[in-house]
Amino acid sequence: MSSVWYTATLDDSNWQLPRHEERAADVDIQVASWPMRHLGELAVPVDEARVAEGRPPLITPRDIERETGDQVPREHTELQPVFQVHRQLMEGDILLPGTSAIPAVLVTEAHARFAFSTGFVPIRPNTNLVDALFLWMLLSSSRGIRARANVSAMNLDWDAAKRLRIAVPPLAVQRTQSVALPSVRWLAAESRWRTANLRTAQAWGIHRSEIKEGDRLRDIAQIRDGDVDDGAIFAVPGTSRVPVLTAIKAEESVPEGWATIARKKVSDGSEVALSPVFPFRACPLPAGWVASRRLLVLRIEESVVSPQSPTVDGLVTWFNSIAGRSALGAVASGTVLPRLSAAALGRVAVPDAVAQSRRTAEPLAVQLERALGLL
Repeated sequence: MSSVWYTATLDDSNWQLPRHEERAADVDIQVASWPMRHLGELAVPVDEARVAEGRPPLITPRDIERETGDQVPREHTELQPVFQVHRQLMEGDILLPGTSAIPAVLVTEAHARFAFSTGFVPIRPNTNLVDALFLWMLLSSSRGIRARANVSAMNLDWDAAKRLRIAVPPLAVQRTQSVALPSVRWLAAESRWRTANLRTAQAWGIHRSEIKEGDRLRDIAQIRDGDVDDGAIFAVPGTSRVPVLTAIKAEESVPEGWATIARKKVSDGSEVALSPVFPFRACPLPAGWVASRRLLVLRIEESVVSPQSPTVDGLVTWFNSIAGRSALGAVASGTVLPRLSAAALGRVAVPDAVAQSRRTAEPLAVQLERALGLL
């Protein structure tokens, strides 16, 4: 068998991937004989955005979870041009975000009560040539996201997107894989509270579990400031110094400072580091590292660790999600630059989905890449 799927699906001018970055599973289907087509031959753009009827929830690229592809709108449509299902859009259309790192959206009937901003490039696949689900999977997979970045990292438009060259297998082959589509939900409509008839004595006996309020972070984790002052951080390593996490970045952390500190304060890999300043980015605190006092650190209490307790990765994923950042912002102080304290962070309620999951789901892009590799 040979790893042929992704090296032949999109041509080298779009892909340009070093061999060591190719992680696709080996497949036994030779795709070299499949015809190559430009995206512009497989789909047409959908134009003529118009002002919405009413004020439906508005989905913008920033409302899409990068890890899951879930769409969580946070505001209503105002007097701006938008795309709507049953007006400009139809089921099976694909919306490409202007930012390449964000998964595309496959339009379904679930989007009928929503509107999409002009931050998307809507396209309509030619179903005689390509399956809409297959094309969405390809464009939202790990390498599909990289391919979109190669033609336009930011502000993607149709003129750039249509240049993508894709190997198109027979429709029967395209339809052999199916995946669960990301969800769409209106955040403002969600609440953990329910109404009660307070005229009855029994209503006053409502417990926290009955209103579905999750555990507070202070109940399940130790929360503290980082352990190293800026003045104690050295710019070069030493024999008795350990790496210091001074800032949380999107890419893998590289030490930018070192400090001498008691070994008992060094992370064993079971702690979460969180920036207390908006947008409250989080990452696992690497084993053998310590955190700067600029950061907050959480350690799950050993007394609550169980198959139902949250994991480091689970907390990090939630903190970095739209819902997690909204929860953190609700307890932060300040309006110009919201900031968290350890005490405020302790008041945050942990959703059941986070508290009861010991295994963090793989990112959508990785799941799609694996599914495509099985064709």
